[in-house]
Amino acid sequence: MRTVVISLGGSTLFESGCVDTAFVKDICRLLVTLKDKARIAVVVGGGRYARDYATAIRNASGNEFLADRAAIFATKANATVIQAGLGDAAFPRLIQVLDDAAIALNEGKIAVGCGILEGVSTDFDSMLLAERVQADAVINASNTDGVYSEDPKKNAKASKFKTLTHEQLETMASASDTRKAGTHFPFDVIASKLAARSKMEIHFVKGRNLNDLEKAILGKPHSGTLIKESS
Repeated sequence: MRTVVISLGGSTLFESGCVDTAFVKDICRLLVTLKDKARIAVVVGGGRYARDYATAIRNASGNEFLADRAAIFATKANATVIQAGLGDAAFPRLIQVLDDAAIALNEGKIAVGCGILEGVSTDFDSMLLAERVQADAVINASNTDGVYSEDPKKNAKASKFKTLTHEQLETMASASDTRKAGTHFPFDVIASKLAARSKMEIHFVKGRNLNDLEKAILGKPHSGTLIKESS
């Protein structure tokens, strides 16, 4: 059975500043439906609130470690929302020790995780979890529908890549990853290095496009971006 780890952007859970419970129900319903076709782990990001709290602490104290810690608290809150939405299909503990993810998947449960370590993103956590459970792929599900040549929110002419190599992704990540909590970048640069060493496929899809998310979970072609080894 295919094993996938979803790095779910925290911002996908919100609409007009509030948790979008209708979307939470929809994505949880999809994951429950697919859990007999794939072993699934989900690591949930902090989104806007992680950025807000990190910025507040950064401005108040200049302490980046505490800014990271505040962002992790936001990921825990968001992950708890997904865990609750999954009901009995979810492993009863949030994954903060990666060995628990292997236990959860072996029990046929959906593993739900959050940020676990200051100084790294939930992309990194997802990649490390994927290595632990020997996943077939990592799915980056965010508010962007793929990897672009530039930030599509700033340049409407930015072009979306259909495929990239690990080396190309790492180059792009290195250019924009500042290692500060709450910043935007295509993928964590350290996570991209882990993906390269494991030759892990990474699928970038829009989190709210549940059709593409389902295709990525099942290993089918989708409209996002696929990161894979060069041929």
